[in-house]
Amino acid sequence: MKKHITAILALSLFIFTIPAIARDYKETEDIINRILKKSDQQVPVDKNSVVKDEENTEGETTEEPSEKTPQGKDRDQFKTSGVPGADAVMLKTGIEFFNSGHLASSLKSFDDLLSKYPQSPYADSSRIWKGKIFIKKYQYDKAIQEFSTIKDDSGEYPAALFNTAECLMAKGQLEPALENYQKISLLFPEHELADNALLQTGRLFMSAKNGNQAMSALIRIIQEYRDRETIDDAYYFLAKLYEGDPVLRDVETARKLYKLFLAKCDRGEEHFKNSPLKERVQNDLKHLEKVYFRLEQ
Repeated sequence: MKKHITAILALSLFIFTIPAIARDYKETEDIINRILKKSDQQVPVDKNSVVKDEENTEGETTEEPSEKTPQGKDRDQFKTSGVPGADAVMLKTGIEFFNSGHLASSLKSFDDLLSKYPQSPYADSSRIWKGKIFIKKYQYDKAIQEFSTIKDDSGEYPAALFNTAECLMAKGQLEPALENYQKISLLFPEHELADNALLQTGRLFMSAKNGNQAMSALIRIIQEYRDRETIDDAYYFLAKLYEGDPVLRDVETARKLYKLFLAKCDRGEEHFKNSPLKERVQNDLKHLEKVYFRLEQ
């Protein structure tokens, strides 16, 4: 508990000093130039030599509103735990019902697990999935209540923070949502949701026209989480930031970032080669060049 109290005190300082990355480089241009230069020097990917991580390829994101939220962890537990007990079977059954859209049956499985095995190591996972069911039903207050029962020493606590933030976002309560996202990125930087939390942080700051804070969050994804599936989002929203932010606006930098995104797609880089954002980037680049670079055409 003391560890989290100390970290939360640090968070209060972090919220007001989030543009630290920008200050370390003194100029925002330096940051982008470093990213562009480093990317330009990369050797094209040899597709035959890439070792792919198969651990999180089974599940698809089904809950709203996040677009990219890992769900493979619970399933991996069943692969490594040997013969599953009744509680593990209940959890697996509940997840399968959830993914097939049978929410009532899914909820019953999780309720049965919590009722029959309150001390189960899968209890908090069940609470997370119960909360996701309530999110699917747009019952955000119920979801938040479910997530709040997970203690801060639980391995599911970061997921509880993230999903609580998602609910708060959906309810329009942006400040407490932002606080939860920042807690995750500060307290649990190694967690599988840390990069998702940073992405949401960046998007919130973008919508609030706080360009420096948004840039700091997005650049942190690029620097620290380039193997995560949010990396294409980070490049895209960084380009959008330079295209439209009232303070940082630089259409030439935005253009370079769009082109860099497409170059990564062409090189077959992981999370870019099949990015759902590719068509959007192509359209945004085309529009940008039509409006601002007509003389070059």
